[in-house]
Amino acid sequence: MAVVGGRGAARAARPVHPRGARRHPGRPPLQRDGVAGVTGGGSAGRSADAPARHTVPVDVHLLAVRTGSAGAEVLLSRRAGAVYAAGMWHAPSGHVDGAHEDVVTAVVRETLEETGLVVHPDDVRAAVAVHHRGPGGRARIGFFFEVTRWTGTPRVREPQVCDAMDWFPLDALPAPMVAYCRAGIDAYRAGGGIAVHFQDPGDPIAHDPAHSPARDRPRAAAVRPFPVPHPQGGLSP
Repeated sequence: MAVVGGRGAARAARPVHPRGARRHPGRPPLQRDGVAGVTGGGSAGRSADAPARHTVPVDVHLLAVRTGSAGAEVLLSRRAGAVYAAGMWHAPSGHVDGAHEDVVTAVVRETLEETGLVVHPDDVRAAVAVHHRGPGGRARIGFFFEVTRWTGTPRVREPQVCDAMDWFPLDALPAPMVAYCRAGIDAYRAGGGIAVHFQDPGDPIAHDPAHSPARDRPRAAAVRPFPVPHPQGGLSP
């Protein structure tokens, strides 16, 4: 039996067939562009004049949360230098490096690189997925992960792109703050698993309550937070 989806549901594992093998006796392998056994996926089998598929970058964001004197606090860093949104507060974050890296591995890596905190994959929990489009029109998907256990003390490790790091109460976040990140944190606080944050040309990069239309509010009923299954660590508790 294999546990899938991070919800505790179990189902029998399905057999894996070699690429091009016949799954139904008497039926020939499917062919695309003269190649036997190629059945979709990526650009394989697509005609040369087919429109390119829409792709977006994948970001990972750390929500390191602790209990402070006034309640829950989150770790934020201030962007600096020749980077997007310099001078604004944001959660420690970065991009998935490529197809070889999953999002849990990426957030563990980025956390160490940016803050010096050592996080075990088993302590990473899914919080929010944000479909974001910036004022420039480019879209991306951001995965926000909650972490409440780590080793080490946070510090600025990349001073060329970050000039400050501190803890802030979740109900008293600093300004200016990147609107994209603020949308993820607001959805996290609301208990929503998915949020859509689409900005229009001319909208500010920094969070501004006046630019929070209904479409940007967390879809709290869409998906609830759930544990992250990870191939190296199993399901987080």
